[in-house]
Amino acid sequence: MRSMVRRQLTVAAGLSLWGLLALSSSPAEAACAQPMARVVSFDNAVQLKEASSGVFVAVAMNAPVCEGDSIRVGGFSRATVAFLDSGLRLTIEQNTEWVVRQPRVPGRSIIELIRGAILFFTSRPRSLDVQTPFVNAAVEGTEFLVRVADNRAEINVLEGTVP
Repeated sequence: MRSMVRRQLTVAAGLSLWGLLALSSSPAEAACAQPMARVVSFDNAVQLKEASSGVFVAVAMNAPVCEGDSIRVGGFSRATVAFLDSGLRLTIEQNTEWVVRQPRVPGRSIIELIRGAILFFTSRPRSLDVQTPFVNAAVEGTEFLVRVADNRAEINVLEGTVP
């Protein structure tokens, strides 16, 4: 009798858990209606924190990146994010954290680089507005690197301009 009651409780608990999981939203459903970018490649420890959440979770391929979302790339890791409106692709280097912001001008992309480095390389000139704790810049070109260290920010333009 006791084992039958225990079995019924186990089945009931399992069904309750399954019901809760079925009702909870998936990461794709929780994302915004209009993503600004997508994660197109990543290696090792890359995490995404949705603006509506306070928790970083492991990123998935083609994960939508929305306004206010944060991406954190760990040590010995790398990710590439493609912005949907401008076609801009950013390579996010190890130990980097940044936030996607809403651009003020259509066709431009804007990020807030909190720490680390982002490499930009494209065959066509593109525009990117970068905010850092130390400097803000509007970069236009085909190759540049933005790096934020503990006490400074660097913008290295290999081909293009910083107006």
